[in-house]
Amino acid sequence: MASTDRYKYAREKLQQAARILATGRGDVRSRLRRTYRHLRVLRADDVPNDSKGDLQWVKSAMVRYGPKVDQHGPLFDALEHTMRRIRNGTGQKIAERICLMHSKLPKR
Repeated sequence: MASTDRYKYAREKLQQAARILATGRGDVRSRLRRTYRHLRVLRADDVPNDSKGDLQWVKSAMVRYGPKVDQHGPLFDALEHTMRRIRNGTGQKIAERICLMHSKLPKR
């Protein structure tokens, strides 16, 4: 197996996320919501060492505020609660980090 094949899964997931961020409809927060399903499945072992911290930061930033609950139970999951609370500028920083991770992956 060639060394770049090791990152095929991460390349696919980050490429899908970058495509959504670049061409998706809505503001950055709505585009980030759609990227999360591609990012949450990535593990630190899926990316090169120099991207492990970025991946952890992105995943944490996207669910920073945790789920919103009231006395009757959950109102929003952690992703939705966070996306409702963050500013566009914060969303832009998260999106930039996702694109940076994608660009740092070895090419095929």
